[in-house]
Order: sequence, then structure tokens, then C-alpha cells
Amino acid sequence: MSTTSGSSSPSGNSGAQSKRTLRDPQVIAAIITGVLALAGVLAGIFLSNHSSASPTPPSPSPSEKLNISVACKIPPGVHSGEQITATYTITSNQEVKVGLGAGVYDSGGTDHSTGTGDQDGYQLRAGTQKVTRIIALPAGLSADQYEIDAEIWPDGRIGANGANGANVLAEATCGTFSVP
Repeated sequence: MSTTSGSSSPSGNSGAQSKRTLRDPQVIAAIITGVLALAGVLAGIFLSNHSSASPTPPSPSPSEKLNISVACKIPPGVHSGEQITATYTITSNQEVKVGLGAGVYDSGGTDHSTGTGDQDGYQLRAGTQKVTRIIALPAGLSADQYEIDAEIWPDGRIGANGANGANVLAEATCGTFSVP
């Protein structure tokens, strides 16, 4: 393959045409430059369209504080010794991994929860989502009024309650029951 150019020859003869071939260093440089530019564009498209199998959620901007809220529903008439299904409605302004916990508190504030159904590493999406989980109500509780709470914790810190700086991110009362 060859190309022709209308440029002047070195001798100044403007009417002469020089031939350029694939062996010409300027042609080779132009082809390499074009191939590299095309490869860069294709690599950018490929990388933006193919994420890893477990993508890392985007980091929140420093100015955007994490904001999570939770509401909870349980069936009516629950009793000590039962496993119940609770539905959490969670709203978050960011994607974030959290721990889904639950508390079973007596009137003095002591937590009697067993940890059954707690979930670490739960991936919240930005927006509102419903999550169903099991809560085990311990058997053999003393006579008292008990409160069941939904609790959203930092990932890996369910129930840490101030240990290593972990505090509950959001909580809500699901319901109460009495042990006579």
C-alpha cells in the first residue's frame, strides 16, 4: 500500500509527488499513534462496563454524612420462647454494609437477645428497602415487660455498644410482650 503527498520535494520542485509506503517512518508512527489511541478508548469503555464480581460501593463524599433510619413490625401476641419474624423497613442515603441486630430488653434496660437471626455484612442500597429476619425470644425470662427493638449497627459490630467506638446507627421499637 502506498500513499502520495502533494508536498514539495527537498529540491524545491513543487510539481513533484513523493511516494509514502508502509516502510516510511512517518506512516508507521501515524499508524501506531492511531492504534494506541483506539486501544485506550476501547480499554476505557471495557473498564467502565465491566465491574468486579463484588464491587466496592462508592465511598461517601466527605460532606455527606451517613443517615440511616429503621422501622419494624412483628406479629401481635408474641411470647417468651418463640421465634418470630420481624420486618425492618430501612432507609439509607448511601450504599453501606451494616449489621442487622435485635434487642430484647427488660424494664431495667438489660438486653436478653440471643443473636439468632443477626446478620453482619448486610449490603444496604441507597433508598428504602424491606428486610425480613428471625428474632428468637428467649425462654425462661423472669416476670416483666419486654421490648423488642430493631437495631442497625456498623458492619461486624452488632451489640458492641460503645466498644471500639461502635454505636448503633439506627433503632426502633418493634413491639412489647409481658411475662406474667
